[in-house]
Amino acid sequence: MNIRWYEFKTNKEIRERSKQPYITTVIRSRRWGYYGHALRMNDTKIPKQLTKWNTTGKRKRGRPKETLRRTLEREGKVIGLQCRQNHANAASDRISWKKMVSTLCISLDAGGQ
Repeated sequence: MNIRWYEFKTNKEIRERSKQPYITTVIRSRRWGYYGHALRMNDTKIPKQLTKWNTTGKRKRGRPKETLRRTLEREGKVIGLQCRQNHANAASDRISWKKMVSTLCISLDAGGQ
């Protein structure tokens, strides 16, 4: 890109010039892509069973851990997927699922992450 250190370019300017997406966008799209893949699996597969698994018992004191399920639920609220049943219905059509995932990633990055 031929940028010198004394030109004082910001990371945003360099990212726009190189046309590279935010790393959070890449991670988010891959996370949702795999989640859709797991939802389309046969019910006997372990990843599919984990999407339906509910824990029992008490948690330790302190801040709850950030889990994949909580992350997906939080991000899903942005595009209107409020429950796991809606996720399963949306994931059954791969083309619409990919459009939904790209919309989610763009909307979350535009909103300031």
